Amino acid sequence: MSKKKQTEKDRHLARIKDTELHKAGACYIGHTGKKYSPCDYPWNGYRISKNRDSMYNDKVSLVGQWREKKLDWFKKRAKEEIEHIRKCKTGFAKLAVGTQLSLLKLLSSLNWADKFNARIEKPYKKLKVDPRAWNIGYEEPTLLNFIPRDHDYDYPQQKRCLGKGADNPYYHNHHHLIPGGVILKCIGPQDTEAKPDDPDKRFDLLLTSKWNINKGENIVILPTEKFIGNQIDLPTHCPYGQRKHPTYSKTCETDVNIVRSRLQEALDKGLHKLAKDDAKAVRQQMRQLSKRLLRQIRRMGAGVSISTRNS
Repeated sequence: MSKKKQTEKDRHLARIKDTELHKAGACYIGHTGKKYSPCDYPWNGYRISKNRDSMYNDKVSLVGQWREKKLDWFKKRAKEEIEHIRKCKTGFAKLAVGTQLSLLKLLSSLNWADKFNARIEKPYKKLKVDPRAWNIGYEEPTLLNFIPRDHDYDYPQQKRCLGKGADNPYYHNHHHLIPGGVILKCIGPQDTEAKPDDPDKRFDLLLTSKWNINKGENIVILPTEKFIGNQIDLPTHCPYGQRKHPTYSKTCETDVNIVRSRLQEALDKGLHKLAKDDAKAVRQQMRQLSKRLLRQIRRMGAGVSISTRNS
């Protein structure tokens, strides 16, 4: 039996996971790592989001006026995203485009109506009971909102009140503000350059900066359903089955390429480790980029997919 070919991400992770730098908290690969570890980005994102509670708390004021979730209304809303669905490189998108299925048949064949109605029915039922039911940091032992599955809300005290995962209080995603794919693309070998002797040297230097892509400062919790985003005035992360956000990722590349240039300069000098000042500059550049991206996401508007971000 042939061994399954590793993806580029898997290759990098296998290469660095047992290094001392990674064990000490440096990482450029988006992965969860061990529970509560420096790379456990859902947990890191939850912890920092409690300090960003103004993004999530007490946003819903007109729940009683929310429309009945009828299938006809759902289809109408789904049409708004059909262009994104067609662009999404997934099996069902290829099926829809290749066979010219109508939206109705697409929804029917994939049970989308049931799937997405269920995704909004449960969160709204909670709100009917308590208008603060979508808040973060509110009666955590009872609601456990946004806490990653099987994580104790009061760690390290270990009170055994475990989180319920990415569908509580509504479906959400722990989005890397600087995406891992951008790091691999920009720091890695470029088509326009001569083939380097070792394409991983820049990554090794980046690791010596002790920056971690999975740290809370680079994570933001976003709803994955447009219905929810409209209610809480936040954009959405890859709604309706989208798998990627290439437009968003593209806008991060300029800043990451600046870091790449700094790493290359160090390589050209024959360095295998960034000097203290250079390492600090790289961390600062990445942190400032994360902060800027967070500000821009907060200004994008209610229900807008970050996949449509143009600037």
